[in-house]
Amino acid sequence: MQRRIAPSPPTARAPFARVRRGVVALGLLTLTATAACDDEDDGGAGDTDSDSDTGAVAVDYETQIQPIFNNNCTCHLMGPSGSMFAPYLTLNPGTSISQLVDVASEQSALARVLPGDPQGSYLFRKLEGTHLEAGGSGDRMPQGTELSAADIELVRSWILGGANP
Repeated sequence: MQRRIAPSPPTARAPFARVRRGVVALGLLTLTATAACDDEDDGGAGDTDSDSDTGAVAVDYETQIQPIFNNNCTCHLMGPSGSMFAPYLTLNPGTSISQLVDVASEQSALARVLPGDPQGSYLFRKLEGTHLEAGGSGDRMPQGTELSAADIELVRSWILGGANP
C-alpha cells in the first residue's frame, strides 16, 4: 500500500505570502504616487522646484522679491508707499529690477546683483550684513531692522537662480 501524503495544513508561511504581496503592491502604489507628484507644477508663488545645476530654488521676482522691497525698503521707494531718502536706487515695482541686475554698485566694486552669484552681489551682501568685507560702505540694509532669514534666503535663491524678472 502506498503511503498517502496529506496536504499540509496552513502554516505560518501563508500569511507571510499575503504580506509580501501587500508590500509589493504598496511599493508600486508609492512609486506611482511619487511620480505623479513630481509631474505636478502648481505654478504658484510657493513653487519650490529646484534647478538641478545650481541647487537654486525657483523664485518669482514680482510675487516674491518685490514684496520684500515694498515692505522693508521704504527709503528706496517713491510715492505714498515710501520716503525715497535714497534717490540713487529706486526699488519701485516695475522699475526695480532694471536698477539691480548687472548694474554697478555706487558703494562697492561689486555689481548690485550679479546673476548666479549671491556673494558677488552687493545687494545680497548689504542684506546679509557682509558688505564691509566686500569693500562696501554704509549700514546693513534695511536700516533699523534686519530681514528675516527666510527673506534673505529667498533673495539668495533668486540671485543664484539667475536673477530673472
